[in-house]
Amino acid sequence: MLKREYAAAAVLAALIAISGWNMRRTDTLTSDMEIALCKSRAAAERLDFKRSREYMKDSFELWNDAECYTRIFISKELADRATDAFYTLQEALAQEDTAACATSYDSLRHYLETINEMERPSLGSIF
Repeated sequence: MLKREYAAAAVLAALIAISGWNMRRTDTLTSDMEIALCKSRAAAERLDFKRSREYMKDSFELWNDAECYTRIFISKELADRATDAFYTLQEALAQEDTAACATSYDSLRHYLETINEMERPSLGSIF
């Protein structure tokens, strides 16, 4: 009888550890991407679109490098929307359209914030 309680406690501890790792991994990924995107946005606001595209490329590479993780731990719909937002931003930067860039940055930042929010445990996700 006591073996079942120990087994249940071990499973619960493993789930808590995995959840903590997942939150940390998501925070690190999105934080690194946001840093590169902030640099990209600042360069775009200075009309330095070449440097802006380089920083955006750095952020997009982080996203692409984490594809195995994102496809497992983040909903497909949200991951696809974030990827589409990167392509929209890339297009706006290629056209050097400052208004479209501002909208694209805001949209992409929204998706990154949403990813972080969705990975946080809440009472609703537990019960």
